[in-house]
Amino acid sequence: ANNVAPDVLVKGAWDLPKAHFELGGVARFLRDFYYPITGTGLPGAAASYTYAPNYVSNTKSAGGVFGSARVSANKYLDLAVQAMAGDGVGRYGSAQLADATIHPDGTLEPIRNYHGLLSIETHPTKQLDIFAYYGGEYDQRTVYTTAQGYQVGYGARNLVDTACYNLPTNPASSTGGSPASLSNCNSPTRYIQEPMAGFIYRVVNSPKYGRLQYWVQLSYFQRNLWSGVGGGAAPTPSGPRAADPMVFVSMRYYIP
Repeated sequence: ANNVAPDVLVKGAWDLPKAHFELGGVARFLRDFYYPITGTGLPGAAASYTYAPNYVSNTKSAGGVFGSARVSANKYLDLAVQAMAGDGVGRYGSAQLADATIHPDGTLEPIRNYHGLLSIETHPTKQLDIFAYYGGEYDQRTVYTTAQGYQVGYGARNLVDTACYNLPTNPASSTGGSPASLSNCNSPTRYIQEPMAGFIYRVVNSPKYGRLQYWVQLSYFQRNLWSGVGGGAAPTPSGPRAADPMVFVSMRYYIP
């Protein structure tokens, strides 16, 4: 493993009869190995670099803070919120966004990241639960410009995105698998979000006969990219995005 040390987490929790609170932080130590650049081409010229004969290591500190709260206001309502903010903590979110990018000299730069989740759960009757959740994760644009005018980093503004809304071309023949990915949809993720809502209804809930319940959930998943540039006469989508609405239905029986 390339780790300098394990991630270090410190967390405190406070429990009350109808509430639970947490607050903490995480420290990370990101390391890469690279060949230092000893020379570059002239400004405005084509990219040209010369490198040192031996690689060196570079370590950058990263980390963030997080917190959560869950409150049972009464027997009919539960509310919860949790959030995290910091540099290089993308992997602590469900979407596993990028942790770091690189400077033009090859050293790492942690990416600023935010993510959170809000949940509302209600219990109008003993048979019915109604719930709603919203979660989102964000990676900040982290870009640097070289002496030659090239952009390096996460979310560079010169990435071509003209084909983000196109279907893959017909390969005519194949040895198996899926068609090739789009060649002109290059920007990385800016924000991922998903609201969802649903209910659970218990048709039968008996210690003697067991529990029969059905569950319905609606979800809307959306991924937004950083904006890039066009190519030739093709227009450029502003902040390309993809969405996936989903419906889930299930019925379960629990043996007593």
